[in-house]
Amino acid sequence: MKNLLGGGLIILCSLLMSSCYHDINEIGQISDEFYLRHKGADLPVWVRGNADANTFIIFLHGGPFDTAIEHAVNGKFEPLYDDYAMVFFDQRGAGYSHGQQNVNLNEDQFVEDVEVLLQLIQEKYSQAESIFLMGHSYGGYLGTAFLNKDNNQSNFKGWIELAGAHNNPLNWLASRSFSINYIEQNISELNNREEWDENLNTLYNTPEISNFEELLTINGIAFEVAAVLNSGKRTFEQPSWLYNASSPVGTDFSQHHLDKVQDMLVNGNQNPGMSRIIIPSLLIYGGEDPIVPVDLGQNGIDFLGTPIEDKFLVILQSSGHSLWEFERDIFFDEVKTFISMYE
Repeated sequence: MKNLLGGGLIILCSLLMSSCYHDINEIGQISDEFYLRHKGADLPVWVRGNADANTFIIFLHGGPFDTAIEHAVNGKFEPLYDDYAMVFFDQRGAGYSHGQQNVNLNEDQFVEDVEVLLQLIQEKYSQAESIFLMGHSYGGYLGTAFLNKDNNQSNFKGWIELAGAHNNPLNWLASRSFSINYIEQNISELNNREEWDENLNTLYNTPEISNFEELLTINGIAFEVAAVLNSGKRTFEQPSWLYNASSPVGTDFSQHHLDKVQDMLVNGNQNPGMSRIIIPSLLIYGGEDPIVPVDLGQNGIDFLGTPIEDKFLVILQSSGHSLWEFERDIFFDEVKTFISMYE
């Protein structure tokens, strides 16, 4: 990977110690918090997990412009902390990142930011001998773009894609089909029948997604379907509203910049370059996820260049989009098993 230090990498905690928090608790778990400054953006980075771990997992959040820091605050990935160190960071323009929020919001810059973050982690944590990349939803798109560039994949032992949307045109059509099928099969049992009839007509009249407005329409209905389909099925207990309100970052996220990446969201497709990705890969998708349906999982298996014996597709039949919040034991067992095979 090319040296990016000359491109303006500055670790804020080296300038302002008050902005860098480091701690190892009584059970040997690391709790590091600092900012990465690069090309006008200050990206918060939180490292959580085993202080002696040689295996690190870099997590790419979805959205785009969602937040990974919220996952660290709420402890959503704590089952991995005993064995590994997890790196959470908010991408530029997303979550709790700061700086010039509305500049350089493009795929090339998002990929470069991950390159800089990787270099920072490698330099800051010399014990990180085995690094895995994990991407959720849009993070699956970004992670695939990152691994496909230059020799980036050589830095990683494996790729873990969670409900990843690496082919947006396919995803929106699959999402539309999922919503249509669900509404048609359950219309008699759904509340607000008129609203669901209207949603169904809207889907019928949107046979393809050719612009951002159609995308938002399809995606909005998918979230409505998910709210009904996944209701009461989560096994992860969110902290109370009081904890969220008093946490150091809260748990909100921003979607203010979607218009600046609309072409990527409508037309972005990583399939043409995925044959160049050859590292071990685990793809996990939810059988009850209308936002990024399982069709994308099979598509990923078909297009990845990874040898067939080193790429795995796992479908959690009763899980929605945030996979770790549903069948948690199975989810974390699959992740740990995969990592143990290749770390």
